[in-house]
Amino acid sequence: MTDLPRNLRGLILSAAELQDMHPDWSSAMIEDYLNIFENIINLTEGIDASIPTIPAAIEDNIATFDDVGGAQDSGVDIFEVLLIANVLGEPQEIDVTNNHDQTITISISTFYLINSIFGTSNQITVTDNLDGSVTLSTPQNIDTDADVTFDTLILDQLKIVLDNGKILFGLGDDASIYYDGTDLNIKTDEVAPSDLKIECGSEKTVELQNIVYDDWFFEIAPKTVGAGKPTLAAFSGNINQWQMGISDITELRPLEMAHRWKEATAIEVHVHWATNGLDATDRGVKWEIDYTWANDSGSGVPTAFAAATTVSAETLIPASTPDKTNIYTSVVSFTPVGGKIGAVLLMSLKRIASVTNPTPSNDPWVLMVGVHYQANTMGSRQMRTK
Repeated sequence: MTDLPRNLRGLILSAAELQDMHPDWSSAMIEDYLNIFENIINLTEGIDASIPTIPAAIEDNIATFDDVGGAQDSGVDIFEVLLIANVLGEPQEIDVTNNHDQTITISISTFYLINSIFGTSNQITVTDNLDGSVTLSTPQNIDTDADVTFDTLILDQLKIVLDNGKILFGLGDDASIYYDGTDLNIKTDEVAPSDLKIECGSEKTVELQNIVYDDWFFEIAPKTVGAGKPTLAAFSGNINQWQMGISDITELRPLEMAHRWKEATAIEVHVHWATNGLDATDRGVKWEIDYTWANDSGSGVPTAFAAATTVSAETLIPASTPDKTNIYTSVVSFTPVGGKIGAVLLMSLKRIASVTNPTPSNDPWVLMVGVHYQANTMGSRQMRTK
């Protein structure tokens, strides 16, 4: 018998003490109170065992009483009960797994992973690997060696890193643009020949950013014949050309500055001529040009023809130069300041005595006068303005 019942009875007040403490209680209430405590004490008299300590062998498990009041191992790990009972997952979202080593594993449910990750149509595809994982992919291969197809592609920059690497156009790869290591090429006959059409829109045109040159030419066509004018003579077979003696003058046809001309840039005037016979010693030929020019009234900045400017240049004919050798003499380069397309250039050609070397034995053949000019467009944007 344990001391528990005796100890409990020592705590219970007598009826007189209860009456003093609770004068408002009736005798029946006091009697019921004491009977309840007596029943409790009677229950404790059946407990005839005590467990001062839990055996070390079962400290990590839940202990229970055996038939005689002793402690016994329940075989249930207290951590299993506590962890599983107190760490809860969420169905189809978070799984909690007991590892039976006093640890648990918290993982994302396979259902949650598949049902919670969504792709974007034609952008990101989500594939269920059926093992609790998913694969995210693009609709087509985009590695550096892949052939990728797009309907419309908008880029800040497109870089072709290989020489001869082509940008192809057309359903059948019909045309291409590519750089061959030296030049940029536009090829319109990758499959079959086709035209190249360039459309710039109203009052627009192709404009070159670098200088290129073209040539105006002036045939020798004197308006009159006789003294002081070139002489027409047989040049070769049925071909006749003009010979010019010293002081002979010929007018050159008037010229309108072409619409290809890069306005207000320098032009270079030159003479094409040929030797007439062969001289054993050095000889010289000197040419003189008179010129004047003016913008027309439709240019927006019309000008009057100024007084003619006279310039000249001499060319050496080395000894024993063959007959009919084609020779080029550059006479002058000048800039029509403020010049516009449509401006008119007037010139005349005169042969004058050479200064440095004797004149040739025969008067030279004069073929034409040319003017080199800078061109930067295929034409003008408007009929009267560049």
